[in-house]
Amino acid sequence: MKINKVYIMGKKYDISTYTPQHEGLSEGAYNSGLSQHTRQIIKVSTDQPEDGVADTLLHEILHGVDYQCQLELTERQVHVLATSLLQTIWDKRNKNLFGMMFSSD
Repeated sequence: MKINKVYIMGKKYDISTYTPQHEGLSEGAYNSGLSQHTRQIIKVSTDQPEDGVADTLLHEILHGVDYQCQLELTERQVHVLATSLLQTIWDKRNKNLFGMMFSSD
């Protein structure tokens, strides 16, 4: 992963990768990402497909927004928001909308 930082509400979070330990765990029984908000760190597991990395990164960014805004979102709410937002952004029918929103002009 080439991205090593993200700014969440003006605060710089360092992004790094890690390899989870699976021994003795059932499938999916580990975290694919971790956030440490007081240290402003996000870690993303390397043991997942590229689209999973993107979903995990957005998920952890939303945890950062939740922490900074004191929203008290549940894990399920963060999961649903991250996955549905990512799918909306990736939908080719929305290409012009997101192209315009993220253009540097």
